[in-house]
Amino acid sequence: MQVVFGRMVVKWIAGGLPFLLCGVPLAIGVCFACDPLSRSESREWLPVTSLSDLPADGVPRRFSIYDNPVDAWCRLPQETFDHVFLTRSMETGSIAAFEPRYHGCAIEIDRRANRFFVPCWNLGFDFEGNLIGQGMDLRAPDLTQARIRVVADVISVWNSDLDW
Repeated sequence: MQVVFGRMVVKWIAGGLPFLLCGVPLAIGVCFACDPLSRSESREWLPVTSLSDLPADGVPRRFSIYDNPVDAWCRLPQETFDHVFLTRSMETGSIAAFEPRYHGCAIEIDRRANRFFVPCWNLGFDFEGNLIGQGMDLRAPDLTQARIRVVADVISVWNSDLDW
């Protein structure tokens, strides 16, 4: 009886040892490789500037957005990764934020004509984001505004509203 039990123990060890040597590292590797897929997309408020840096003159200004980008397995130092146009109304003091791109094309500010200009589509928008005239895009909507909030004199934009 003792010999049969000893053989059974040896069989269990011989069968379990390859599993421990291969299975456990394989499971850890699969978890490591799938970890970035389980993370949700970053949705957060990104600080842009202080309220005192945005004059109430109705003219849009370009502000850089800084963030600490997170790669699949590492966190990178703070860097500029995009910008946003902010404007503050003279009459009401309300603030509007506009995306930096229109259908993949960079938006520029045409100071001489007091408008936003999209050179790829030959479109112009006033500083409230409304279409001026008609360019190459016949179904052109108005410019997209991003959600903003002001907390303790800091203007922030909602990350997922911007077309990165």
